[in-house]
Amino acid sequence: MTFLSSGMLNSRLRACRRRTIFIASSALYAIVFPLFWSSSPLTIWILSAVAGFILGFLMPNVITSASLLPDRRARERLLNIYTLSLSIS
Repeated sequence: MTFLSSGMLNSRLRACRRRTIFIASSALYAIVFPLFWSSSPLTIWILSAVAGFILGFLMPNVITSASLLPDRRARERLLNIYTLSLSIS
């Protein structure tokens, strides 16, 4: 699902639309992620697909967002968060 949202959909969006979807995906992931705690063997597959689809919009845009920050220290922090999230997942 990540490939679908990242490679197929995200790459075709205009910048203003991509930003809106990035913000919405951040909020949706904050809702979906805690649901893994209460998932069953069946619903974990559905949650994994939904989370993967959402992350396909989030992860590629994190690096783009980091490059827009004027402060070098803030850019490095954001990239460290990105790297940490990849390691955890």
